[in-house]
Amino acid sequence: MRKIIIILLLFTLVSCKTNHDYKIWFLTPPCITPHEKYRYYTCSDMEVLINDSELTIPKHFETDLASIPRFYWAFMTPSNSDFMGPSILHDYLYRCTSIYTRIESDNIFYYALRDRDVSVYTSYKMYIAVRLFGAGNFDPKGSCGD
Repeated sequence: MRKIIIILLLFTLVSCKTNHDYKIWFLTPPCITPHEKYRYYTCSDMEVLINDSELTIPKHFETDLASIPRFYWAFMTPSNSDFMGPSILHDYLYRCTSIYTRIESDNIFYYALRDRDVSVYTSYKMYIAVRLFGAGNFDPKGSCGD
């Protein structure tokens, strides 16, 4: 088991293409309303600037915030206000736009967390999680699950 974890971590580090720094500005604050179970809707449009490109996450976009297993919520809740905007943005990039590749979306997530003053350690843990376990949720066509 230990060898598998080491191999996965090495794969993640090798696949980490952070040679492109992203500057993320949340022009409007995230706003969510509960939907069902652990799912939420955005309650207003969310404007985000990624470097020089503006992106609008529409009102009523469905998100699960960060897909953190429920037993970890005692240690790292996805509804933490510092995680909320980056998590909604990452969900949107994964499901609704084909502008960015998966690795670019994950890198944007990392830099969005850092720009919200989330620690390097926590940002990197969340980045590793999406690199290792996020592939099944990425839609390269950006069809928003339609």
